[in-house]
Amino acid sequence: MNTEELIALSERYSTRVPRYTSYPTAVEFNREFTPNIWRNSLASDLAHYGPRTSLYIHIPFCKKLCFFCACAREAGDNRSRVKPYLRSLMQELASYRDVANQMTISQLHLGGGSPNYLTPEELHALIESVRAFFPSWERSAELSIEFDPRETSLRHIEAVQALGFSRISFGVQDFHPAIQKAIHRSQSREITERLVQESRSRGISEINFDLIYGLPEQTLATWKETLQQVIELRPNRLAVYGYAHVDWRAQNQRAFNEKFNLPNTHERIALFCLAHSMLRDAGYDYLGMDHFALNDDSLSKAHREGTMRRNFMGYSTQAGVRVVGLGASAISSTSYAYSQNHVPIQAYNDSMHLLGNAVVRGMLISPDDAIRRDMIEQIMCTGRLQLEEYSERFAEHLSVVFPNLYERLAELQNDGLITLTDSSLEVTREGRFFLRNIASVFDGHLPKYAAETKVFSSSV
Repeated sequence: MNTEELIALSERYSTRVPRYTSYPTAVEFNREFTPNIWRNSLASDLAHYGPRTSLYIHIPFCKKLCFFCACAREAGDNRSRVKPYLRSLMQELASYRDVANQMTISQLHLGGGSPNYLTPEELHALIESVRAFFPSWERSAELSIEFDPRETSLRHIEAVQALGFSRISFGVQDFHPAIQKAIHRSQSREITERLVQESRSRGISEINFDLIYGLPEQTLATWKETLQQVIELRPNRLAVYGYAHVDWRAQNQRAFNEKFNLPNTHERIALFCLAHSMLRDAGYDYLGMDHFALNDDSLSKAHREGTMRRNFMGYSTQAGVRVVGLGASAISSTSYAYSQNHVPIQAYNDSMHLLGNAVVRGMLISPDDAIRRDMIEQIMCTGRLQLEEYSERFAEHLSVVFPNLYERLAELQNDGLITLTDSSLEVTREGRFFLRNIASVFDGHLPKYAAETKVFSSSV
């Protein structure tokens, strides 16, 4: 299938579906879900599935607002917000005192916002507190952090190196000055290159970049320049996200509506195809969705071995590991439930101060949801399904569980996105561009949003 055929197919399959960092997705969370329900689900998960736990800490501050951003964050230079927030994080940490001894930490990730909004001293104190609170850590535990290069000092690099971090993810988005001006994010290649070199010289060898295609003013020519510069810097992993225009939720994105024409579906898929081609030729494996990694990276290895998994942090090597999220908007997950904290910082702080917890919504995972979650994760991560296995788990033929399933799968097969037998489904090379569409076939909640245009981002 050539690029033009892929573009034509993309225009047909362009629809609004989840990104499936969870199933059921966060739109299903409800406020009847209480902190006690969350703690009971966590206790059950620890009892049945062992101690391995991934920690996520959300730092919701950034100094400057990027117009493309739809993350949970507060922008500005008001540092008076930091100390109350860190106190709340310590309170939330303490709320897990009764189960801390039952957990073994296999992963710690700090995201945002911009975690480097914190000073090196604040970062050091936070991580030392977390390390002291949880007595058991895997020797090979991965510590990773997201940095905004514009606000990262060499002291930040030195601090995380001393704390044992092995991976830094730098937000790049696009190196072209015109695109940077449009998205309100001035960041030269030189700034990023210096930080990459300093990180590697200090032994932090695992570097991630985030890029975005579909931004205003992007063309194939400007995008090619950015990709060439990125390839020269040789990050270990790349997340090449399609810009999600959700201006009903992120008001800052409305500036694009007034001043710029965003790339259309045809142009977006051409931009991604260019990234795929250039990165493949440069030695990166395409892992599916929007992720690439060098062949010797642990995520590429997990993909080859079928152990790569997907959670709220994206693709991960952490198979079968619960996530405990700390901080405003943070989401936690077990085999039995999802839980989310208050999103606004003040609401999070108030809830921690008054109630000793910040859980505001979540959901229990039904047996039906659990099986569908596994199917969707298999598609998103391995590109394969053993259909007979799931008929046995549902105790009914899949055609009963999923109305019109085989008609929908036949369409995907006719378009060259999957190969199908009586017992199995396998995503083709071209189908990996459409994982969200393929996975959505097994989504039991999606039909009720069919008429809604302001729930999910576009799949292309």
